[in-house]
Amino acid sequence: MYNAFNKYYVSQVDEADCGVAALSMILRKFGSKVSLATLRKATKTT
Repeated sequence: MYNAFNKYYVSQVDEADCGVAALSMILRKFGSKVSLATLRKATKTT
């Protein structure tokens, strides 16, 4: 069965990426494809 959420799924690279990965999935839903590295810099997470 196809799950519509699989289209936007972004996995975490490490434990600190949970917020960045969630933000990335939301942005992908609305058509933006920003990299995790760019989001890490923008949100000042490590």
